[in-house]
Parts: sequence; C-alpha cells; structure tokens
Amino acid sequence: MTNYLTSYVEPYVAIFLVLGALLWAGIRLNGRAQFVTAKRAIAGEIRLNLKVCNAMIEYVEAQKVGHPYSIAMPRFYTTAFENLRIHGYLYRFKKKDLTQELIEIYTTIDRIHAASDRQEELAVGAAAAAPMAADLRSQNLAFILGNIKNVVEPRLGRLEAYYGKR
Repeated sequence: MTNYLTSYVEPYVAIFLVLGALLWAGIRLNGRAQFVTAKRAIAGEIRLNLKVCNAMIEYVEAQKVGHPYSIAMPRFYTTAFENLRIHGYLYRFKKKDLTQELIEIYTTIDRIHAASDRQEELAVGAAAAAPMAADLRSQNLAFILGNIKNVVEPRLGRLEAYYGKR
C-alpha cells in the first residue's frame, strides 16, 4: 500500500494543490471583475435615469395641460440595479449608506412604475370610462411627480456626483 501511495499519489499532490490555488484565484479575480463591471453599469444607469427623470417631469406637466394620452410614459432603467441585487453585489459596496440609498431609490422607482401602469390604465384602458377617472389620473400624476422631484431626482443627482468624482 505504501508503495502505491509513494508511486501514484504523492507526485500529484503538489500539482493538485497548485491547480486548486489557481482555480480559487481565477474565480476570485473573475468575481472582482464582474463587480467592477456592475459598478460601472450602475453609474451609467444613474446617468440615464436622470435623463428619464427630466422626460417624466415633462410628460407629467404636459398631461396636466391636456396633452394627448397616446404618448407612452417614459420608464426608468433598472437592469443594472437588478444585476447588482441578484448577484449579491449590492452589499459589497464599502459605503453601506450607498447600498441603502440605491435600495431606496429603486424601491421608489418600482412604485413609480406601478403608478405609471395605473396611469396608462386610467388613460386608455377599461378604467378610463369610470366617472372618477380624471380625478384619479390627476392624483396619480401628482404622486408620480412628487416621488420624482422629492426622492428620485435629488438622490440620483447625489449618486451621479459621487460617481463623477471617482
């Protein structure tokens, strides 16, 4: 038995250790590179979402003065945030308040998307025939505008400034 170990196992132990170390290092470096890519993606998405904020504010203001409802409401981008969240990168930021800020912004964006869906339903869907549809549309627009101006736009601006100086 010792002859078998000496002949067939011992020469390859070092090779297996080196291969294991290389595999571990490769996985670790790949994870780090993916995190860096995800951070760059969220920085770009923040810039795009600031432009969407302006477009949505213009849309809401146009709807208040009777602009046609046939124009689709702009939507925020959420792909980079979902990538951070799904892959667990959200909690790898060194600044924990940055993680909390991103979560609050994108939770508000989800609420705005739900309100936008409701707005479109009130504008052109079956709910448009309801007697209170006009009042509900104006309340919904006020909700959307308030969340954009008070929560999303200022916080995205702060994050853009944070990513801009890096």
